[in-house]
Amino acid sequence: MANYTIPEKYRMGALPGGAPHGALTLQWFGTAAFRLTFKDTVLLIDPYVTRAGLFRIMFLRLFVNEALCRELFPRADHIIVGHSHCDHVLDVPHIARETGAVVHGSTSTAAVCRGADLPDPQIHEADTWRPYEIGDFRVTFVPSKHSKVVLNRVPYPGHITGAPRPPLKTRDYKHGDTYMLLVEAGGMRILHLGSADFHDEELERVGPVDIFLMGLAGRGSTENFMPRVMAHTRPRYLIPQHFDNFFSPFRKGLKLNHGVALDSFFEEAAQVCPDSQIIMPDILDGAAFDPQTGTRIF
Repeated sequence: MANYTIPEKYRMGALPGGAPHGALTLQWFGTAAFRLTFKDTVLLIDPYVTRAGLFRIMFLRLFVNEALCRELFPRADHIIVGHSHCDHVLDVPHIARETGAVVHGSTSTAAVCRGADLPDPQIHEADTWRPYEIGDFRVTFVPSKHSKVVLNRVPYPGHITGAPRPPLKTRDYKHGDTYMLLVEAGGMRILHLGSADFHDEELERVGPVDIFLMGLAGRGSTENFMPRVMAHTRPRYLIPQHFDNFFSPFRKGLKLNHGVALDSFFEEAAQVCPDSQIIMPDILDGAAFDPQTGTRIF
């Protein structure tokens, strides 16, 4: 599969050094993985970089690429997890152990962490619609649902119980409770949707946001996805994510996930949200924002 070239008018670009201390910065690591920094806090969202190959995902046990995790995430204060499929949670316990970060998520995410011997003080089972002050961020877990991304079905439904010992197989990583993640920093509101489905009444309660980190995987199976999701959120900046082929090794270029249909995404976005600016990242691209004005710095 050939590497994908992002249209220049949408390309986010590399994150330069030297952002002002009060700036909000974000960086994408492929799949649904982001690093957000604000003031003195480093927040990771769904950090998954191991990117196991398709054969291993289908048939074998999964092992964390510890060296890559250590290289890419030398520091983290908190980790928030939208659901507990392997492409969202596999690397989380190792990163938390190495950095001392506290992991916030569902009972299924907590079970994965306990199975990997993460200490209880680093595991937080989050309640929905309860804002948490997490360092310099405020985070709210919003009830959501997983898209029917495989043969019009949700893969690996159900919950993870007990404390399953790694290495596990893909089928062991049931999605558990699924959340949209509402992150507030200064005056900015950032919404992370890790799978392309949602509950309208919950998203209506979220309301407009400044930055929408929109997961595209499975959007074709969700009826009227773009008109519905954009009517509620009306973001200033629309940042697509979870559109890449996450079976491809980390440093082998940007390849698209099967059926993601980016051309139609751009067309739909122009029709339903012409005032939203699309900023599309390549892996490791990033951007900085002024949290008081909500404008992009670079």
